[in-house]
Amino acid sequence: MQRLFTLLLPAMLVGCTTQAVQELPSVEPSAPAPQQAILPTAWTHAPAIETAPASPWWQALNDLVLNDLIAQALMNNPDIRIAEARLSKIRTTVTDADPDEQAMAAAELHAAENDTHVTRLDVTHAVTSAYIDARLAEKRKNLLRQRMQLASDLTSRLHRRLVAGLIDTRTLREAEQTEIETRQAIAKTHHDYQQAMAKLALLSGLAPVEFKLAAGGDGLFAGHLAIQPDPPGTVIDRRPDVQAAWQRLLASTTTNGDDDGLPLAAQLEQADAAPASRDALYRKAVLAALQDVETALAGWRLSNAEAKASRDFLEIQTANVHDIEREISAGRLSRIELLKAMLAENLAQENLLLAHHAQRAAFAAAQMALARD
Repeated sequence: MQRLFTLLLPAMLVGCTTQAVQELPSVEPSAPAPQQAILPTAWTHAPAIETAPASPWWQALNDLVLNDLIAQALMNNPDIRIAEARLSKIRTTVTDADPDEQAMAAAELHAAENDTHVTRLDVTHAVTSAYIDARLAEKRKNLLRQRMQLASDLTSRLHRRLVAGLIDTRTLREAEQTEIETRQAIAKTHHDYQQAMAKLALLSGLAPVEFKLAAGGDGLFAGHLAIQPDPPGTVIDRRPDVQAAWQRLLASTTTNGDDDGLPLAAQLEQADAAPASRDALYRKAVLAALQDVETALAGWRLSNAEAKASRDFLEIQTANVHDIEREISAGRLSRIELLKAMLAENLAQENLLLAHHAQRAAFAAAQMALARD
């Protein structure tokens, strides 16, 4: 019984009651509670009851192609199939276990079920990340092609002015450098697209030559996203990696510690499964879960701020283009000034696209840390 006092650690860490998978006897801890400073600051005044989303979190990204890809991956992903096969084998082992081993076997089964859940969450996040990378590459390539056309037009006009002796060589070289850099960016973007497609194929259980990405993605980088953080105890209850560590700790308290006469390899294996080792792993899992969420929420807040700044900057560049167009109509500026302004606007459009991509990636990371299905 003395070994079990550490099982109450998460309740002290998160500052609220957690629900164990198996009911444990009430034991008073002998160690003082850690300081509350380890709690995510964003959750200090969080509500005590979680409001569960009405639909899977990725549907908030408003993309039917992504929904289909995740459904396909959850059925065909190799890692999920491996985890489910292992889980099926463990279920058979539990069924065949002796009565005195049932408690340990049940705990190991619950741990394996949570391991499978972890794999499914990993695959969902990986598919989402690869998908938004692929759609980013598509949209970015279109912007870069527009930039190439603008840069080419500007270079031609500047070349004519250079021949006429109206500008110096340096001005022309700057425009030519923009063309070269844009051409390189197009090549890199194409490479990024191929990499994302290869990841999606693997995650879907297909060879790259078999995988085709349907048209779509128009609404992926549009619309408002929101995240409602949960109380720490709710997250700990939902995190399958923490619950797997919990069940393995339960299993270690039901095993017989007598290892006399066992081979050395078996003794080392029992040492890894000892309550002290499992307790340390459980403590680490709880703290890592809290750190994951705090880091993910910080990244989410940063991505929102950067998206707003990029949006404001684009509005300025677009207004500048309109101002120059009016100046051209009045005969006070040349087409060259307009091309320069349109290039600046194109760059601002790309920066906003990248900011929206980072915002979607941060949204997915936060949902992963919160272990939302």
